[in-house]
Formats: sequence, structure tokens, C-alpha cells
Amino acid sequence: PWAQGVASSNPAAPTTLRLAASGGCAAAGKFKPPGEGCPSKRQRREVGRNALNLMFYVYMLQSQSQPRQRYVGMTGNLKERLASHNRCENKHTAKYAPWRLVTYLAFSDESQAKAFEQYLKSGSGFAFSNKRLWPG
Repeated sequence: PWAQGVASSNPAAPTTLRLAASGGCAAAGKFKPPGEGCPSKRQRREVGRNALNLMFYVYMLQSQSQPRQRYVGMTGNLKERLASHNRCENKHTAKYAPWRLVTYLAFSDESQAKAFEQYLKSGSGFAFSNKRLWPG
């Protein structure tokens, strides 16, 4: 009885998904044509990321072969980034592979993720992570 008169429906796909399928922002009429204030590729990419609710990850790795070796980084695709470290595609981490993921933090804002990564690499951030984020 409490559900009487309640109808369900599937909402339309988010605008950015329709835009991608229709050939881009200008084609969908979302943005002004080139020369009339059309956003840059970077601006369109940021709109797409936010609309798709992508996250940015600050991650902490520990070498399995040499446990005293640690690495802090940032990425938009955590699984792929860990795999690339373990495939030795990063010259800074290749000699200590394989790596295991110890901690990660997710951010919806890329600039906040970059700032936190830089903080963890600073003196006070290093001390904070040793005390709070790395296992005892």
C-alpha cells in the first residue's frame, strides 16, 4: 500500500556520456563553437572526469623483495599503476619489484590528490605517514 502511485524509471544517461557518444561537446551543443569560447581539451577532460565521478588515488607501496623500500605516488587508475610498477615500467621502482599496496586514499579532486602526495613526500608528511599510515 505505501508504494501505491510510486513509479520507477531509468534516468537518462548523464550529459557527458551522451556528449562522448555524439562526437564531443561542440557537436552536442553543450559548448560554443571554436573561436567563440569553446573550452580547451583539458577543460573538457576535467568536465568528463567529474561527471563520471572518477577518483584520484594517492598510494603507498612497499617492496616485497626489500621491505625497507617504500614508494608514494598518485594515479587515476590504481590497479593499472600497481601492475605497471610490478612490470618494472618505472625506473625508480623497477629494481625493488615486486611491490605490494599498503595504503591508498581516494580524492575526487585531482589538485587535492597532488597536494597530498607532495605533502607525504615532505618532511612533516613523511613523519605523519610513518606514524599513521604505514603498518607498525
